[in-house]
This record gives sequence, structure tokens and C-alpha cells, in this order.
Amino acid sequence: MASRPLGELAGTIEADVAAIIGDISRLAKAELGREGARIGLALGAFLAAAVGVACAVVLLSIVVAQVLIAVGLAPWAAYLIDVGIVLVFVAGLALVGKTLFSRLKGPVRTLHAIRNLASAIGGHHGDDCEHGPDGADT
Repeated sequence: MASRPLGELAGTIEADVAAIIGDISRLAKAELGREGARIGLALGAFLAAAVGVACAVVLLSIVVAQVLIAVGLAPWAAYLIDVGIVLVFVAGLALVGKTLFSRLKGPVRTLHAIRNLASAIGGHHGDDCEHGPDGADT
């Protein structure tokens, strides 16, 4: 390699780094595409839960409150208990959504490739720094 002109070496290095960055970009797109589907499923679960809750909670709350009133509770206490039940249900749905989001890993292979590239480039810089401009050790 020492017999090749510096300009040619620089051009080769530039082309290699550009190719590596292109490969990392394609890898990121592929990984994020798969994660995008999982994110879509998680958001869909949240949306389905919200629609289901919106439709059922009103009717279910009235039924539960009326049953509690029929049992002998004061109407205010029956509706307060009813609200507590609804909040526990909603908290359970939120926990399911949080669990789905926590399983997402992101572009793991892409990040690994970027770290490898950075350490490889950093390693080359370290080798260059050990020698002065005239090639003598510093």
C-alpha cells in the first residue's frame, strides 16, 4: 500500500466509508421497517382499547351504578365506586400498551454496525497519531 499515491488511498478510503455508510443506512431502513410494524400493532391496541372503552364504559357504568343503588348504596357512593372500577380497567389497558412498547428494541444491528465503524475509524486515527508528519515516532 505504501507504493500507492496518497490521493488514490484517500479516494479508496472515501469510497469504502461511503459504501459502509450506505450499507448501514439500508440496514437501518430494514430494521426500522420491522419495528414500525410492531409500533403500529401497539398503537392499534391502544386505539382499539380506547374505542372499546368509549363504547362500553358509559353503558357499563350506568348498569353498575344502578345495581349498587339497588343494593342500598347512596347514588353518589354508587357512582364513585363505579368511577373507581373504570379507572382500574383503564390502568390495566395502559399497562398492556406500556408492555407492548417496552418490547420494542429499535435498530440493534444498525447501532452495532455504527459503533463498529466508529471504533474502526477511531482506531485508524489512533495509529496515525503515533507518528509525526515525517513518519518518525513522536
